[in-house]
Amino acid sequence: MKNNIPLPREKFFSANSLFIPLIFTAYGFTSLESDGLQRINLSTKAEILEDHPRFSTKADDYLMFAPAATAFVLEATGVKGEHNLKDKLIIYGAGLVMMTTAVSFLKKVTHQLRPDGSNYHSFPSGHTATAFLSAEFLNREYGFRSPFYSIAGYATAASTGLLRIYNNKHWLADVVIGAGIGILSTRFIYWIFDKIKNRKKPRAALSY
Repeated sequence: MKNNIPLPREKFFSANSLFIPLIFTAYGFTSLESDGLQRINLSTKAEILEDHPRFSTKADDYLMFAPAATAFVLEATGVKGEHNLKDKLIIYGAGLVMMTTAVSFLKKVTHQLRPDGSNYHSFPSGHTATAFLSAEFLNREYGFRSPFYSIAGYATAASTGLLRIYNNKHWLADVVIGAGIGILSTRFIYWIFDKIKNRKKPRAALSY
């Protein structure tokens, strides 16, 4: 059926498809120098601490991998995604490497103090980046089968980011840019992966 056809890469990695993650990323970088966005960070923290001063959970440590885990469980139970298991592993692994490299670099160069004062590795949120990378991975592999997979994946990723704020480990801007980095990393890896795969395919012979 038509709704079971994977989205063409050109549409998936188009200017329109990149608009939201680029806005998220721009918001995060702008917050580093914007007094207004810094005030939003502070007011968000103050409101959460006022309403939930003793909130603490480890759920975000596991939720960030849940969407990707779902994709591999679906594969194991015979529900076919866009790629086979080997390609899924390569794509997800490469996405994690790219995302982790970007997050680690930014943490080092921005040197932002966490809301709880524990260290200077606040910006951006690695948990949120991982969660949105996983959600985008699930969306790309199984979103064409049912929008439920995409909605559930992104809801889980958003919950992960929210919990990072509630755990007082990240500012709002850290989470927003983490979402952008996670989505962009996944989309770039899919784009480059298919470029490489298509290049390896033999050209069709000319017929006369």
